[in-house]
Amino acid sequence: MINITQYFKENISKNDYYKYHFEGIAYDETIREYRFFDDIELIEKFKRFLKKKLKEDISLRDEDRYIIISFYLDSNGYYIREIPEYLARPYDKAALPWLFKEIDKHIENVDKYNKKELLRKKEKFIDDMNIIKKGQSVPENIEECFRIISNRDASFNDMSENEKLETICNAIEYYLKNDREKFDKYIFSEKLNIINNEMICQFRKTIQCFRHASKKDINERDSYNSFEKDLMIRYGLFIIETIQKKQSNNIIRGNKK
Repeated sequence: MINITQYFKENISKNDYYKYHFEGIAYDETIREYRFFDDIELIEKFKRFLKKKLKEDISLRDEDRYIIISFYLDSNGYYIREIPEYLARPYDKAALPWLFKEIDKHIENVDKYNKKELLRKKEKFIDDMNIIKKGQSVPENIEECFRIISNRDASFNDMSENEKLETICNAIEYYLKNDREKFDKYIFSEKLNIINNEMICQFRKTIQCFRHASKKDINERDSYNSFEKDLMIRYGLFIIETIQKKQSNNIIRGNKK
């Protein structure tokens, strides 16, 4: 069990930026204590909190909660891949509105959507937002990739079926996304039509429900039995191993061999 409020109070003096801007929160005797089972639950509920605040007024207490969560994630080596600098240096005033403005910048043609459509776009962005550990290069083997991607730094064999599928989904994205946040395309084989980018993207879409915690996602992943989950795990491992071998062999991306 993680008490991130206590963690914030005990560790804020070690971070000059947070201490300068947010030390007052540590001395607020009315601040709530926020507890989570582990980092996975924290990240899931953090995203749920962000989506909820898209629809509601943001209070000073919401700002404090956001800062405490951001501090914990940053202090434990996490960053938001799409907005990499933000957890380390959240804006010192109106941090949540600032983050939502940054999200707007990542939505193409943001001005063309009405309010309801834009809300759905923002919610999807938050669902797909990658909160991962920093300072890691592309791993040389799959197990190392899983250790890096895992929210609790766990060995793949120690994970539950649901955790394995969540990690596989994250790993596919980790290997394939380039700096422009688009998926790279590989030619795997012109003779064998057993794996291609379309198949990989469709599979990743199928297992997205293991990454998120909405009621719809939970119901969807609960609909799969153990045999189906095992089949998806083995297929996901095949996909990742194939991608990793292509990258390690310096296969050219795009429409070239």
